[in-house]
Amino acid sequence: MSEQERYREFCDHVCTYLMSRQLGIPSQWDMPLSRFFQGIPSTDEFREDIRLAVISRCIHYYRRTAEGEEYAVQPEGPLEWLPRHPTLLYPPATDEQLQATEEVLGFPLPALLRALYAQVANGGFGPGYGLLGAIGGGNEHGWLLSDTYHGMKADTQPIDLLTCERLATPIKKTGGFYKFISDLETPIPHGYWPESLLPISHDGCAMFFYLDRQTGRIFFGGDDDETTLCLIAMSLEDLLQRWMNDELFDYPAFQQVMSTHSGDQSFFEAFDPSDPFLDPDI
Repeated sequence: MSEQERYREFCDHVCTYLMSRQLGIPSQWDMPLSRFFQGIPSTDEFREDIRLAVISRCIHYYRRTAEGEEYAVQPEGPLEWLPRHPTLLYPPATDEQLQATEEVLGFPLPALLRALYAQVANGGFGPGYGLLGAIGGGNEHGWLLSDTYHGMKADTQPIDLLTCERLATPIKKTGGFYKFISDLETPIPHGYWPESLLPISHDGCAMFFYLDRQTGRIFFGGDDDETTLCLIAMSLEDLLQRWMNDELFDYPAFQQVMSTHSGDQSFFEAFDPSDPFLDPDI
């Protein structure tokens, strides 16, 4: 079984989620609106009479009878506006783009990340501002995986991540809104950088999601002089599944901070206006 076939089902799952949110069409029947619109503004265009599923880059649409039996429908007539193929920020990466990216990086892309680029889109989806892109793609800001990786390790000495983890201490930072799966934070000494850490998504304010190529684990943290990393997922698949289930973000903690600063104009001005969590009522 090839890598593409191995990860096909999960890539289809991710693509189905993305197109479901984009079109306002659920991927399963009787999906609660509160779950469908968690963390994003609701829309009057939500359709409850049709569902979709993406299979091998083709979108399939379904309706059901009064008895609950499901049948496929074509995007024609009143449904002619529906796309037949996923229309995301970037098209999937080509083999040439992936190979060029690996040549610049100096090592092969992690298998699932490569499959996501090839079967879903060349970046621009996922937590934060979306996955950084392979060559020819990007995230919401057009950032590339290879450029970001080499920029981070420039002018630093290599260090093994496991060496850094021996220095881990209980998390003491406040104001974070992600749900970590460990209560430890790992410091990265100034002037050093673990070469196994691949930045895969930018979250603003010099904060990134990192994939450790040695273990597959995902860390979250900054790239400043006092970099600390917190474990947020055991794998890229786990990270994206938690993101799709809306289980990464700690909404109660965020709401508490926002209510505390409800009258502090400077606090709100510090947020990016495009940040979906700017609204304290979310």
